[in-house]
Amino acid sequence: MRLVRRLIRLLRHLARRPARPTHPRPWEPPATGTVHFGGESFEPELDEVRLADQLARVRNLMADGQWRTPVAILEAVGQGSEQTAAITARLRDLRKPRFGEHLVERRRVGNTGLFEYRVMPSGTPPTPSAQLSLFPADDTPEGDSDANE
Repeated sequence: MRLVRRLIRLLRHLARRPARPTHPRPWEPPATGTVHFGGESFEPELDEVRLADQLARVRNLMADGQWRTPVAILEAVGQGSEQTAAITARLRDLRKPRFGEHLVERRRVGNTGLFEYRVMPSGTPPTPSAQLSLFPADDTPEGDSDANE
């Protein structure tokens, strides 16, 4: 029981911590030939420059740590016939070590099938808000404290 109370306190403490600073400068894609996208249908001569540019646009927009839906990201950075599937694919790319191993968080919008995403720098701990919702705000019974531990 004491361990549970300590865990709850730790999660609440982490939820109150100030946000980490945003990225100091825009991300530039590596030189052509050095980005290693993959997949069965990937053809470097046709796709590499387009995907690297798309990745840079998504990364630079999301560097502020704000929550956005794929449609909002597409509206901000989209060009031509890009689709939201391409945007979510670039968000998945940002999780990979070769693209910075960023923390890409996802949360549901209301009771819908719509999700919002945000990108945080590598090494950022995940937001504990989902874990905190599992515990009521006041879960310590009266007279029960950790003072005697």
